Amino acid sequence: MVSTLLIYLAVCAIPVAVFWLAGRLLGLSRPFSGPTGRAWLDAEDAFDQARRTHQRHRVAAVLQGQPHRLDLPTLKETATLGLGGTRTAEEQEILLRDIVGATDGADGKFDRDFLPTDERSRWRFQAIAMALGEGRELPPIEVYRRHGHYYVSDGHHRVAAARALGETSIAAYVTEIPG
Repeated sequence: MVSTLLIYLAVCAIPVAVFWLAGRLLGLSRPFSGPTGRAWLDAEDAFDQARRTHQRHRVAAVLQGQPHRLDLPTLKETATLGLGGTRTAEEQEILLRDIVGATDGADGKFDRDFLPTDERSRWRFQAIAMALGEGRELPPIEVYRRHGHYYVSDGHHRVAAARALGETSIAAYVTEIPG
């Protein structure tokens, strides 16, 4: 009787464990997707999804033999130009898709898609994602524009959170770099 019960439990538990593991590998952390209505949980989920996306991109890059393909581009010319240029006095709305890098590399916290590369950014990312989800206005980011592309000097986490939440544009102070 006991052995039959143990066999029955094993037969039931193994498929559940396999489905749970497959779900975790595919990035399913809840049985449903979408907002929960709880700002912090939604922000936490946005960070976890962004991290999993980065991990999948990283595995693909390593398998293709190009692990540095995901590195965040930097605007090396800013060092030689002394971060010069003319800054707009008022803020502008810029498209997130036109932001291609950072002036400083963001200490390796983000990849070229502004996806978090590790857990160091979790708290700040989640706080900003929660504020955006609640509709709070955040200060504009600061970017440098060169050849139609933007490089973030201040606001890396705001860009990452806005992209993770599906925003298309963000408020910014823009400094034009000639050339």
